[in-house]
Amino acid sequence: DFFTKPINHSLLVHRIKYLLRARLIMDQLRMSKQSLASAQQVAKMGHWELHVEKNRFQVSEEMLRLYRLDGARDDASIAVFLQRCHPDDRQHLEDSLKASVRDLCEARVEHRIVFDDGTERYLEVHTTVMQVEGDGSTHILGISIDVTERKESEREILRLAYCDRLTGLPNRSLLENFLEQAIPRSHLHGGAMAILGIDLDLFNRINNSMGHSAGDAVLQQLTQRLNNLVSCADVSLYLERLSLSMDSVLDNVATNMVSRLAADTFIIAMTGADQNSGEVERFAERVKASFQQPFLYRGQELFVTASIGIAYSELASSPPESLLQKADVAMHEAKTQGR
Repeated sequence: DFFTKPINHSLLVHRIKYLLRARLIMDQLRMSKQSLASAQQVAKMGHWELHVEKNRFQVSEEMLRLYRLDGARDDASIAVFLQRCHPDDRQHLEDSLKASVRDLCEARVEHRIVFDDGTERYLEVHTTVMQVEGDGSTHILGISIDVTERKESEREILRLAYCDRLTGLPNRSLLENFLEQAIPRSHLHGGAMAILGIDLDLFNRINNSMGHSAGDAVLQQLTQRLNNLVSCADVSLYLERLSLSMDSVLDNVATNMVSRLAADTFIIAMTGADQNSGEVERFAERVKASFQQPFLYRGQELFVTASIGIAYSELASSPPESLLQKADVAMHEAKTQGR
């Protein structure tokens, strides 16, 4: 600042007090910014702001670190951050941001980002629309939070809830979730849903004579054989969609499933089946033939047979429970006919 002669000492004192107070406020603001930056770094959270009318995009340092774009502040834009987004999630994120601007509403989106080395992280984005009263401009304030650790915990919880611990196959809960979507889709494309219920014959003899570890070895080897026979998606893809709260677990994944329903009962669900072609029956014969090979346990060969029951969905609205029950009835009928 400056002061002109002649000096008014009373006014000079007030001017100095004002400057000292301004300096104190600047120091407090700098400390607040440093505290905010440290808090965001610890919380793995970055923020950004978009001036809609001027298309001006501003980001925090932590935001650049989250996306591994350190030093690219001048080149930062919505398009640059969208390029980091996983291809399967990019359109959903872009549509949500556009809807937030168009409808002036808040949004919450989870998406994945992919780095140059192939690693992935999960981010949760919250957006808020602000109207500046002074100039009437519209700003979108966004907060991006790294939730990778939380998603990994959620995925493990989902795995415990939807997967069989011994074989890693989908359990009844995930199978029914799958069937609720697969049955109407099969009929929409002119087919039906085929269910093969597979139950091992006299399986308790193995557990009773050789111990449960032998029985577990047979179940694990059978799981591998069935997975080799059936073209189905890895269970992690279904858990991924459940983790992201997607409406459908079927999009862009194989539409058959192998599931373990009970101790020695397995289910094969096949979509788009033609009941009159005999294709499913021929596949059942291939499953039956796979049991001709012995199962191995500590150098010993174990021979096991299985009974198979087949059921088809009749309508697009067929409930999964009814279809599974029909397959169970057919399977027990096979047992009564001699296994």
